[in-house]
This record gives sequence, structure tokens and C-alpha cells, in this order.
Amino acid sequence: MEFSTTLLDKMKILKAKEISKLLTGNKNPSSANRSGTL
Repeated sequence: MEFSTTLLDKMKILKAKEISKLLTGNKNPSSANRSGTL
């Protein structure tokens, strides 16, 4: 039970990071272009 909950928390954190990355990428096109070339 504990393992599954921690796994869900990690998934939520990853999703939040992805969303924040997309938001910051939209606000800063230069940084988005750099990440896109990598």
C-alpha cells in the first residue's frame, strides 16, 4: 500500500514538472528552443 502511494506521488510530481516545463517553455521561447535541440 505504501509503495503504490509513493509511486502515485512520484507520478504526480513528474506530471507537475512536465506541465511547469511546458509553461516556462511557452513563456521563454529561447530556452524551449535550446531544450528542443538537445
